[in-house]
Amino acid sequence: PAATPTPDARLGATESLARLEAVLASCPPTSRAVFEFVYAHPDVEYRTIAERFGLSHQRIKQIVCEVRARLRRALEEDQP
Repeated sequence: PAATPTPDARLGATESLARLEAVLASCPPTSRAVFEFVYAHPDVEYRTIAERFGLSHQRIKQIVCEVRARLRRALEEDQP
Protein backbone atom coordinates (compact mmCIF):
# COMPACT_ATOMS: atom_id res chain seq x y z
CA PRO A 1 0.00 0.00 0.00
CA ALA A 2 1.08 3.54 -0.75
CA ALA A 3 2.07 5.77 2.14
CA THR A 4 -0.42 8.45 3.09
CA PRO A 5 1.01 11.91 2.46
CA THR A 6 1.65 14.04 5.52
CA PRO A 7 -0.45 17.16 6.04
CA ASP A 8 2.60 19.26 5.12
CA ALA A 9 3.06 17.31 1.89
CA ARG A 10 -0.62 17.73 1.02
CA LEU A 11 -0.45 21.45 1.74
CA GLY A 12 2.66 21.78 -0.43
CA ALA A 13 0.98 19.92 -3.28
CA THR A 14 -2.13 22.11 -2.96
CA GLU A 15 -0.01 25.27 -2.98
CA SER A 16 1.94 24.06 -6.02
CA LEU A 17 -1.27 23.26 -7.87
CA ALA A 18 -2.68 26.69 -7.04
CA ARG A 19 0.53 28.30 -8.30
CA LEU A 20 0.37 26.32 -11.56
CA GLU A 21 -3.26 27.31 -12.02
CA ALA A 22 -2.31 30.97 -11.50
CA VAL A 23 0.54 30.72 -14.00
CA LEU A 24 -1.74 29.10 -16.56
CA ALA A 25 -4.39 31.78 -15.94
CA SER A 26 -1.75 34.47 -16.58
CA CYS A 27 -1.00 33.10 -20.06
CA PRO A 28 -2.56 34.84 -23.06
CA PRO A 29 -6.06 33.46 -23.73
CA THR A 30 -5.11 31.73 -26.98
CA SER A 31 -2.04 30.12 -25.42
CA ARG A 32 -4.08 28.91 -22.48
CA ALA A 33 -6.82 27.53 -24.74
CA VAL A 34 -4.31 25.74 -26.98
CA PHE A 35 -2.42 24.26 -24.02
CA GLU A 36 -5.60 23.09 -22.31
CA PHE A 37 -6.89 21.57 -25.55
CA VAL A 38 -3.62 19.74 -26.22
CA TYR A 39 -3.62 18.19 -22.76
CA ALA A 40 -7.33 17.39 -22.80
CA HIS A 41 -6.94 15.66 -26.19
CA PRO A 42 -3.51 13.96 -26.21
CA ASP A 43 -4.37 11.80 -29.22
CA VAL A 44 -5.18 14.73 -31.52
CA GLU A 45 -2.33 15.66 -33.86
CA TYR A 46 -0.88 19.15 -33.68
CA ARG A 47 -1.80 19.74 -37.33
CA THR A 48 -5.45 19.12 -36.50
CA ILE A 49 -5.22 21.41 -33.49
CA ALA A 50 -3.58 24.06 -35.68
CA GLU A 51 -6.51 23.92 -38.09
CA ARG A 52 -8.98 24.15 -35.21
CA PHE A 53 -7.30 27.29 -33.81
CA GLY A 54 -6.39 28.83 -37.16
CA LEU A 55 -2.68 28.75 -36.34
CA SER A 56 0.32 27.09 -37.92
CA HIS A 57 1.50 23.68 -36.80
CA GLN A 58 4.77 25.27 -35.68
CA ARG A 59 2.93 27.92 -33.64
CA ILE A 60 1.00 25.22 -31.77
CA LYS A 61 4.28 23.50 -30.89
CA GLN A 62 5.79 26.82 -29.82
CA ILE A 63 2.81 27.67 -27.58
CA VAL A 64 2.94 24.28 -25.86
CA CYS A 65 6.69 24.66 -25.27
CA GLU A 66 6.30 28.22 -23.95
CA VAL A 67 3.52 27.29 -21.53
CA ARG A 68 5.39 24.20 -20.34
CA ALA A 69 8.46 26.36 -19.68
CA ARG A 70 6.40 28.81 -17.62
CA LEU A 71 4.90 25.96 -15.60
CA ARG A 72 8.32 24.35 -15.11
CA ARG A 73 9.77 27.64 -13.83
CA ALA A 74 6.89 27.95 -11.37
CA LEU A 75 7.53 24.44 -10.07
CA GLU A 76 11.26 25.11 -9.76
CA GLU A 77 10.54 28.27 -7.75
CA ASP A 78 8.49 26.14 -5.34
CA GLN A 79 11.44 23.85 -4.65
CA PRO A 80 13.34 24.58 -1.41
